[in-house]
Amino acid sequence: MEEKTTQEYIRVPHRLTVHWKEPAGAFVNRFFLRMRDKAELWAIKCPKCGAILLPPEIVCGKCKIRIEDKEENWLKLGNRGTLLLAYHVTGSREIDPSTGWHPDGQVFGPLGFIRPDGGNEWTLLVHAMDAEDTKNLHPGMRVEAVWKPRKERTGTMQDIKFWRTVEE
Repeated sequence: MEEKTTQEYIRVPHRLTVHWKEPAGAFVNRFFLRMRDKAELWAIKCPKCGAILLPPEIVCGKCKIRIEDKEENWLKLGNRGTLLLAYHVTGSREIDPSTGWHPDGQVFGPLGFIRPDGGNEWTLLVHAMDAEDTKNLHPGMRVEAVWKPRKERTGTMQDIKFWRTVEE
């Protein structure tokens, strides 16, 4: 019987950096411009069911209607909110399959699921938490956004440096 030979593959580690631009759409564009220019969070409120969508969406995720881009549908949210859940990303079991790189148990900064003041059950923001709060985070805590200075803001989610806990 003929023995089947297997081909040997050589792995070449590399990192790929790609830069591109694409339109964000009217709602997301307004959302990011207000973050950049005014350090404000704005959501869209569905006129039919009242869902407050963050990030703003053109179609309501609850009742599936198209939301018009009218001023009365926009809602300014607070720069404070409630922490719903926090978690820590670790590299203890993660191996990059393309490079074999292993972070050897490195712990990255905590992430939080945050409901900014003025939102409802449809309002959720996932963002970086202050690394100083790593061991003290729990659901129900009050948090506030720490914004970059205006000259450093570019109109992305990173315009908020992180959220930190606050006493009220």
